[in-house]
Amino acid sequence: MADMKQDLLGLQFSQSFPIQGMQEANIDLELPPASAASATVFGVVTDGTDPIPDATVKLFDSTGTPYRHTLTDETGAFTISEIPTGTYSLGAVKTGYLLSSLAGVTLSEGSSVQMDLVCTADATLNLGTIAGVLTATDLNGLTTPLAGAQITLATHKSGKQCVC
Repeated sequence: MADMKQDLLGLQFSQSFPIQGMQEANIDLELPPASAASATVFGVVTDGTDPIPDATVKLFDSTGTPYRHTLTDETGAFTISEIPTGTYSLGAVKTGYLLSSLAGVTLSEGSSVQMDLVCTADATLNLGTIAGVLTATDLNGLTTPLAGAQITLATHKSGKQCVC
């Protein structure tokens, strides 16, 4: 996943000022320190009754891009903290269980929100999790994320699975 860069300064709008034609204006601006606007999501992953230890809990941003993940402890509990304010979705999965329904959450500064998740057991499943960011590197070596790409998991002639 790409490194997350935190803004250290808070950019704000300047005061309006009149200017016409070839006039010049000298406007002093101030960049105060950015506020540490963050929130926490916590909860328990269960099968509807019993806790599920070592389940992967994944937080997705408003575009559906994986933002952060964690594993549940032995009691099925998880905590993801220091999340910037915004709208997210949260889901959980573990081998032998169906992916939980994604739960939407809007986080405000300083909030702490409980989001319990339920994964349904399915002994016929042997799920893994594939997560990441698809990127492309140009001829200058600049790497940028790709949006709207379709990724397919396929079985190769050899019987092995591959991402195509």
